[in-house]
Amino acid sequence: MTKKQTMIIEKNVAKNIAKRQDRKLKYAIVNQRRTKLTSKYTLNNLPYPFENEEQYNLIMKKSLGPEWVTWKTFKKNIKPSISIPMGTLITPIKFKESK
Repeated sequence: MTKKQTMIIEKNVAKNIAKRQDRKLKYAIVNQRRTKLTSKYTLNNLPYPFENEEQYNLIMKKSLGPEWVTWKTFKKNIKPSISIPMGTLITPIKFKESK
């Protein structure tokens, strides 16, 4: 390679390093590529009851397991909002066509 080609390559490398997330971290390398394995666990938009990202993150930080909270609190946290007695028939929702 010529000297001009190596200088162009060095400039491109310097630009790419400036864009990286780990440019200030001395001993860490952050993988910036999205992998297929992890993409199925990431959210594109917020689930229904949440209005902003802070609300969602607060709920996700909360420990749910019986190892971190009391048994009573654990049961209260995982209790379904609607409880129907066993054996009760549930009528299906009827489809209404809109015109």
